[in-house]
Amino acid sequence: MDGDTVAAGTEGTVVAVWRGGEAYEVEFPEPMGALATVKAKDVIFAGRPVP
Repeated sequence: MDGDTVAAGTEGTVVAVWRGGEAYEVEFPEPMGALATVKAKDVIFAGRPVP
């Protein structure tokens, strides 16, 4: 929304799950405080899910 871009492959932290996993709200370290809604098909999980 602010016009900033986050390069594909950038690691972030999932902070919310939308519509049962259809999309995720992801926080990225750069630019500082960057949030993006990312479709599930565009997410690769690099860590282990929290129970």
